[in-house]
Amino acid sequence: MKKRIGISTFEFQAKYGDKGALKIARELGVDAVDFCTSGKKFDITNPDSIYSRSDKEIVDYFTDIRNYADSLGVEIVQTHGRLRLLLPDEKRSEECLEMARKDLLAAKALGAPVTVMHGVQTNVWGQSISAEQMRRWHFERFNKVLEYAKEYGVKIASETLGDAPNFACVDFFADADEFLDVYERINAHGDNAGWFTLCIDTGHVRKAERYGTLGVGDFIRKIGAGKISCLHLHDNNGLTDQHRPPFTGSIDWEDTLNALDEVGYDGVYNIEAVYNCFLEGFELETARYAVELFRFALDKHYAKT
Repeated sequence: MKKRIGISTFEFQAKYGDKGALKIARELGVDAVDFCTSGKKFDITNPDSIYSRSDKEIVDYFTDIRNYADSLGVEIVQTHGRLRLLLPDEKRSEECLEMARKDLLAAKALGAPVTVMHGVQTNVWGQSISAEQMRRWHFERFNKVLEYAKEYGVKIASETLGDAPNFACVDFFADADEFLDVYERINAHGDNAGWFTLCIDTGHVRKAERYGTLGVGDFIRKIGAGKISCLHLHDNNGLTDQHRPPFTGSIDWEDTLNALDEVGYDGVYNIEAVYNCFLEGFELETARYAVELFRFALDKHYAKT
């Protein structure tokens, strides 16, 4: 069966608008998109943001986008919601929860079955927080947001983390055991089963490796079958979060694809690259190259299997 390829549209949304980004995705010939609902454009403190308006206005806005995507033949298979669920500022933390709710409301209107979110991060809190506190915060925060997920009928995918560049260390949940253990605790809690899933971000996993964590392929194998519902595929030099197109950095992509095969991944192969990584103004050409290169690599890989 032919594998489906998608792209994350956040960079094109910022430059060309939400509908313009979908039109570009169509022109690139991808099968699906990861639509972004994070950042200042989707922030309740921004008076110009759709998130500062009523639920009805939000639903109307995103329903219109969904209808436009349908007219183009572009499927929105996932959205990218909150980058932060918990912050030291209590007021801002409560705003993050409300915006997470609106992320899920938006995903429902867009017809996306899953929203990707980041969990509690060492990059926000530093290294002095105890392991037990990190586990408790992560568990409690996702359980709160999962109430909204079940209300709106949209799954949440917790994204793999990497290093914590603000503190020059590895992020707590970049450890595969910690990431998997808290996933299993959350999934087993109450009626969460089936609503909580995982997103593998290859670039994040790769840049954590210098602290002794598992490589991308082995991290996927550690997670195992039936838990990964979506992907953020991008590359880097192993040091910083460059978001380069796959096959232009240091990740072992053959091993990564093998690992995805081994765990039975059958979803969209979504590319989360930043397309100004070569030259400003060359984004569309870079995106086209990234899609064509990855499609060629997938075809070549599966021709051997």
